[in-house]
Order: sequence, then structure tokens, then C-alpha cells
Amino acid sequence: MTAEYTTVTPTQALIVDQASGVRSLFARVLRSLNCVTHEAADGGEAVEVLQSTDIDLAVVEAEAGLLSGIDLLHVIRGSEPYAHLPVVIVTMGADRDTVTEMVKLGAADCLTKPLDVELIKMRLQRIVKSISAAGALQTIPSAEPGAAGSALIVDRNPDFRNFVAACLTATYATTQMETGLDALRACQVRKFSVLVLGTDTGLLSPRLLARRLRRQTSLGDMRIVLVAPKDSVQDVSDPEAFDAVVARTFVPEEFAEQFRRLMATGREASPLAGCSTPSPAA
Repeated sequence: MTAEYTTVTPTQALIVDQASGVRSLFARVLRSLNCVTHEAADGGEAVEVLQSTDIDLAVVEAEAGLLSGIDLLHVIRGSEPYAHLPVVIVTMGADRDTVTEMVKLGAADCLTKPLDVELIKMRLQRIVKSISAAGALQTIPSAEPGAAGSALIVDRNPDFRNFVAACLTATYATTQMETGLDALRACQVRKFSVLVLGTDTGLLSPRLLARRLRRQTSLGDMRIVLVAPKDSVQDVSDPEAFDAVVARTFVPEEFAEQFRRLMATGREASPLAGCSTPSPAA
């Protein structure tokens, strides 16, 4: 059984920028995406809003006055309620080191001024959609559990997700999501037995997502499995991130057998248990 999503309550969005015109532009776009907006002229005001309102998304100017966007992002990540808050950074053109730090701190996206309204709407729509999908997990009944529990399948390719779901549906209740950001938020509101990652999970890469999840005490016994092309299995293997790397194949019997062998072996036995002889990739 695959979980489906329904629209939930409006997303609460915080806009932080020194220019009132920029704040108004983002407010119009976000309201068109069914968001309730809150505005702050600098990082100090933003902290006050974060303390008084349950915010789901923040759009933050990199040069946000009293506290810079990077400083504010550090504050947000250090706050338990907002450790995984999607934050979009708006910049006049940040250097490579700044962008790298933003990504390491989990920035959901980075927009560069001058701003294009259609591009802003497209990028924010993707993030708001992921927030709504994760929120919907809290409002719909859990999928009927399979014999082995529940599986979250993540990749931007719907053919890949549907294939994996078809292979696992006999033993797992499956949920599908497009990006690593979707998965990160979903794992905050629901526990899964296994997380199956494709190689295309958007800005939040499979390795970064897995390592962030490993730091969560609420992870429980969830297994994290990466599905990768056969010729890259050894290159992408990372025992600190993945319990196993499974060779990609679109032959259902081969994939199911790899997965069966993997899940029959405990994590402590080997981080690549069940995957030492991967099937040929499609």
C-alpha cells in the first residue's frame, strides 16, 4: 500500500530582508502558494518571530542587518524546534565558500538578486509542496503495515520510485517522496523501518541526508539503503551514512533478492551486508 497526500493547513512562512519591497514581493508569491506570511527586517526581528510563531519555512536575506543570513541559519539550526526548518537564502551573489557553508547548514535553496518572480515561484512551490506532503503525514492514517514494517522511497524519478514500491509492497507499507528535503521532514513526523534512496534526491544529497538522519536520536532501528548503478557501488559506499548500497537493476526478481538478503542481515554484521555480489544494473 502506498501513502497518498492531501492538502493540510497553510504553511507559515517567515521573510527576512532589509528591503520592504523585497519582503512584499516574496509575500505575494508565498500567499499565492497558500502560505501565511510573517515579515522581519533583520535577523534580530526574525528571532523574535521564531520564538512567538510556529514557522514552517524561512526566506532569509544573506546580508540581513543585525544578524547575517549565515548567523541566523546557525541560530536556527541550533534550536531544537527548527533544527530541520527549510531555509531559503537570498543573496546579491555569495562567494563559493559562503554557498558551501549554507549547503552544509542545510539551506533548502539559494536565490540570487536581481529576482525573477516566475523563478522564485517555481523554486518556492517545490519547497512548499514538500512541507505540505510532510504535514499531511501527520493528518492521514498510517498505511497498513506490511509484514516487515514501512518503507520510505526517495528519488526524483517516479519510474524508480514505482519500481521499488512494486518490489517491496508485498512486505512493506510504502511511502514515496521526491527529494531529500521531503524525506528529512517526513522522518520528523513518522518512523519508518527502512529508507530507500535513489541517487537523485535534489539539493540534499543521499549521503548528506543519511548523515543528518544518523544524528537523530529518534531514528530508532531504521535501515538506510542507497540504490546506485552497479559500477559505482563501491565508490558511493559510506558505512557512516548507509547500512548498504544495493546495485540498481530493473529486474524485479533481482532487486527483491538483493533486498531480501540485505534485510536478513543485521547492521552490526557489515555495513554492506547482502550487497557483496550485486546483480547487473539495467
